[in-house]
Amino acid sequence: METIYISLDEMVNLIDKYYITEAVSEEEYKAIWKTVTGGWTRVKNLWSKDGKYEMHVSRYNMVSIFNMKDYNWIWIHEIETDKFFEYRALFYGKFKKKVKEKIKAEKKSGV
Repeated sequence: METIYISLDEMVNLIDKYYITEAVSEEEYKAIWKTVTGGWTRVKNLWSKDGKYEMHVSRYNMVSIFNMKDYNWIWIHEIETDKFFEYRALFYGKFKKKVKEKIKAEKKSGV
């Protein structure tokens, strides 16, 4: 098992590659968005269509002043290689905005 910490843009690109570009219906786009936002339960999981990747989002975690970046985090688990690509942030606004833009662009290109 290996954990690789990545930037916001790298995480958005992975979500785009493994989830958004593979989506073909409005329900699939909604499932991606619902997972990214974390929902009321704060923790959401979503498997890729091919079953090779698992996205896990954990929002509003309890943190201390020494680890504020752990407040929101997301990882994508690459099952075959057992690698975890992880992004953590105190604020999630930029991340959600970029994912929403990718979804909107993909919907437009699919029409």
